[in-house]
Amino acid sequence: MVRYSSLLLSVAALSLAAACGSPALKTPQGSLYVSPEQIEFPRTFVGFSSDRELVVSNSGKVPLHMNLEVTPPFSADPAEATVGGGRDLHVRIRYTPQTPGQHRQSMRMLHSGKVTNIDLSGKAEGSPSCFPSGVCRSVVFDEETGECTESVDRDGTECSSGNACMTREICRSGACVGEAVVCNSHDKCVKDECVAAVGCIQIDKSGDCPSSPDPCKRGLCDATLGCTIVDATDGDPCGPSDCVTSSICLLGECVDVPTPENTDCTTKCGRGTCHDNVCKAKMGKNLEVLWRHNVQSRSNLVFPGISDDQGAVYWLECDPSSCELVSVDGDQATPRFPEHPRFPLRDLTLPKPNQMVLAGNRVVVAAGDSVYAYSASNGALAWAGSLWAELEEALGSGCPCSVRADALASGEEGFYVWFSMSGVAGATEDGRRAGALVNIAASDGSVKWIRTFEGASPPRDLVVDRFGDVHFALGGDEGSLQLLSVGPDGSDRFTIGADSDTEAPLATVLDHVFGTSARVLDLDGDLAYELPPVDGEGPTLAFVVGQNNGYRFSRDVEGLRVTAFKTWIGEVTSSTVPFAEPVYRTDPLLTDSQSALFAARISDESGGELLTRVMEIDAEGHSLRDCRLPERPDGPGGTYLYLGSTSLRGGRWTVASQPSRDGNWFTVHQLLLPFGDTASSGWVTTRGSLAGDGRPQR
Repeated sequence: MVRYSSLLLSVAALSLAAACGSPALKTPQGSLYVSPEQIEFPRTFVGFSSDRELVVSNSGKVPLHMNLEVTPPFSADPAEATVGGGRDLHVRIRYTPQTPGQHRQSMRMLHSGKVTNIDLSGKAEGSPSCFPSGVCRSVVFDEETGECTESVDRDGTECSSGNACMTREICRSGACVGEAVVCNSHDKCVKDECVAAVGCIQIDKSGDCPSSPDPCKRGLCDATLGCTIVDATDGDPCGPSDCVTSSICLLGECVDVPTPENTDCTTKCGRGTCHDNVCKAKMGKNLEVLWRHNVQSRSNLVFPGISDDQGAVYWLECDPSSCELVSVDGDQATPRFPEHPRFPLRDLTLPKPNQMVLAGNRVVVAAGDSVYAYSASNGALAWAGSLWAELEEALGSGCPCSVRADALASGEEGFYVWFSMSGVAGATEDGRRAGALVNIAASDGSVKWIRTFEGASPPRDLVVDRFGDVHFALGGDEGSLQLLSVGPDGSDRFTIGADSDTEAPLATVLDHVFGTSARVLDLDGDLAYELPPVDGEGPTLAFVVGQNNGYRFSRDVEGLRVTAFKTWIGEVTSSTVPFAEPVYRTDPLLTDSQSALFAARISDESGGELLTRVMEIDAEGHSLRDCRLPERPDGPGGTYLYLGSTSLRGGRWTVASQPSRDGNWFTVHQLLLPFGDTASSGWVTTRGSLAGDGRPQR
């Protein structure tokens, strides 16, 4: 009965509540649910997007607010919304990767103080670069297939073929077509052309206009008229002029007029002005100094007279233990090498001028037992090496030896070097001496071959002919000489006797070898001709030889003798003694006028004061130049004693001087030598060429 009574009471209570207007049942608020809880995106390419759908469901009857937290490369749309009771919200989840690779993220949904996590993942691949195969083609990337798709542009689409000689270009049937550009500058002095890369160009053709044989008329191109002839500018020279009469153009005619006073002029000895109808050099007979370079005190100068085609000059400055390679430009004596390339003097023996050559872009020096090659542009060491081991092996038993380079010359593909070797006391036979001719490669200085000669004194020099054969003479017993010729491969070309009449070669031009005697040989060692004897003529000192004329310098009983001869047949054309035996002299040069140029220090006309004269003598023995070299520096320092090799290029003459007893330095001088230049071919210096390489100028 108790349970039944309780039930009745409960029913009664509910009935009473309904009668009073209150809800009979309170409904729950509900919650938000998502589907799916994990989203994996398909293959997606960088720069493109993939979408997936997220469904958010409200299980209750009351609207609920939600917020999605997500970061790139993922995004949600909408990211914030209210979901109605009993309804679904469709949210777009997008994956937009900017970098290739795997991307993962847990997206959070916040609602009613709760957090729901949705896992997102996607893998991105790099998209290929799509390029059209040609003009009038378009290409797109298909993210579905992962491939580039090309299509033909519609007709009429503007295009550019890249041809600057076409204009108004459009696509037509897949081809870019247009109109040809018309080039016309309306200038008769140019040729109009169209070049696909740049368009219209004008080629100057004014040089095609003929010149006038009349010196007072000028061929001219007028843009409107084309080629025409006009009067030369009044005052232009039209003929020979001196300090008396000048030939000038006036109103298109060549007329002779008196040369005005103080007109600039040039003599063989320098620049000057006209005074009283005479050209008077500003320096008188003294050559004008362009620059001087004083060698450091207590240093020696080795000046081989080497210069290149740009006028740069090369020499060595040596102290007792080492030498520095120096080069200056030919205009201002500005040093050309940023560093100061030096090499040691192992035996304390100073190199001679014939141990240095210029070969292409290399300056090569042989000193002691080594050879050094430097860049002629910046002085950087290209290669260097001692040949001691190779020479010792080639000489065989009887070494160690004392080794010293004595001569260097350029071959066809390398260099010839003569090394003198003498025995070290107690280690070799008493009094033994030997020599070796070595051929080394120009590229790296490696030894190609060695020829040894027992009992030989060193040659005066190495002379290389136009075929690359090297000629030299070795001293024997009782002053006899043996003339040898060796080919580029080291084989013997010829050998001539051991007698006192054999000549030491000094020069070679064309097919002749000139030596210290009157005999001139051909390149096979046979006699070509003999220079006729000249009364009183003594030993030969030097030769300079051109294609047509040659000059032999010898010591005469009267002084320094210059004998001129015809190169091919040896016919003597003149023999002069320009002055008595000089105290000092420079080596001769062959000029572009086929004359011989040299300087010598002699007594003046009264036989008193010593002075240095610059002489130029032609094949007939005529004096073409008689000038003076400066005797003393402006300040203290003694007297300039000029001697040895010189270099002449474009009117600039570079010479060296040694100090006198009251001086204290060697000096390199460059002087203005008007109308002077070295011959372009032949044995133009005592070392052959201005490169000092023991070969003819070529």
